[in-house]
Amino acid sequence: MANKKDQAFYIKEFASNECLCGKPKKRGFSFCYKCYMALPHDLKRGVYQQLGFGYEEAFDEACEYLQSEVW
Repeated sequence: MANKKDQAFYIKEFASNECLCGKPKKRGFSFCYKCYMALPHDLKRGVYQQLGFGYEEAFDEACEYLQSEVW
């Protein structure tokens, strides 16, 4: 489980209006539409988990995938 500093990072990203790729995204979403659509199905489902119940791991895995395949 992530520590409080890590959770603050995930909360900030989730609440922001900017995707990690630099494009605008809707607040309350993990990624912009383009990045989300580039994820494989299992990674898309993962970012809908609750914070503290697998979201952090799913977000990190999705970021790794996007960094290697999209960004």
